[in-house]
Amino acid sequence: MDEQAASTRVLGSAIVEWLADEALQDSEPAILYGELCQRLRGGGMPVLRGQVAFRVLHPLYNASTLNWNAERGVVVEHFRPEQSGQDQFLRSPMGHILTHRLPVLRRRLTGDTALFDFAVLEEFRALGGTDYVVFLVGFDRAGRNGVICSWLGDRPAGFTDNEVMQLQRVTRQLSIALKAKIERNVAQNIAHAYLGKRAGQAVLNGLIRRGDGEKSPLRCGTAICATRQNLRTGYRPKPSYTSLAAISR
Repeated sequence: MDEQAASTRVLGSAIVEWLADEALQDSEPAILYGELCQRLRGGGMPVLRGQVAFRVLHPLYNASTLNWNAERGVVVEHFRPEQSGQDQFLRSPMGHILTHRLPVLRRRLTGDTALFDFAVLEEFRALGGTDYVVFLVGFDRAGRNGVICSWLGDRPAGFTDNEVMQLQRVTRQLSIALKAKIERNVAQNIAHAYLGKRAGQAVLNGLIRRGDGEKSPLRCGTAICATRQNLRTGYRPKPSYTSLAAISR
């Protein structure tokens, strides 16, 4: 194994270990992906541009993408259901790999083996790209959910075969980390929609037993105002265990 291949393998192992730790944290997907791309670029991987796409559970959107380059960082985009069926997407490398369930798609953008069977590849070459690889990682056997991740390289000779292998390994670990965060966001959206933001967050934090949670400031405030009014009028209500229990919840 030559020195470059050994260095690439060490870089890949370090990033995979870091991603495994990040999967346990509550960081946002965009922050995680931005740091990943910076680590790859900083470690010598010739990554010019990166993109990752995944499905989301949302009333308006059914997919999101994270787009990264060294100049602007990460840009988040959301797509409505009707956009996923547009010809522009279906004729793109990502649409092609999703339609045909291909685990890997690679296109050289320079040299004798260059191939431009997708219109966007000409744009990538104009940006300085020399090699383009896309990976599909499924979350279920039916292939309904998963992650599509693409990497655009800018080294004159493109990615080495070992770098492609390490990028595939990193993409798989990234998908595991994103899966945890996506499912957390789905649970949060459902809890907030059905229980309200405050109560939903309390449930997600583990407060699921009867009586758990903080006292409601609205109920306490209402009780205090009522007490002041009663003192002014001289009214003395009879003790109500039901009311006391409601206030203390």
